Amino acid sequence: MLKLSMEFSNESSFLINENVAYVKDKLKDQYNIIFLDSDDEADKDNKIFIAKGSSYYIWQLLVEDKNYGDILSNLSELFDPFGEQEISQVDSFLNQIIDRGFIKCKS
Repeated sequence: MLKLSMEFSNESSFLINENVAYVKDKLKDQYNIIFLDSDDEADKDNKIFIAKGSSYYIWQLLVEDKNYGDILSNLSELFDPFGEQEISQVDSFLNQIIDRGFIKCKS
């Protein structure tokens, strides 16, 4: 099934699914994210996600309840350069975890 990519505004906010548990692994600089409501055995591989690299920072900002504009602003302070390609990667990551049910876009 083809999923459409969402476009976000600076005010777009996100909600972590209540069936998602996550643990911050400080030694590896990553989050281990698990979708707990996994009745479908065939789909269980899509219910585990390791966020590292830039996705680690994005997930941290989602945990802190930052909106899209705040996420981009924080990442632009961490990564240089931070331009259209990096924004596209952020959008791709957000769409991926929305499609997989880890988060929802509230606005």
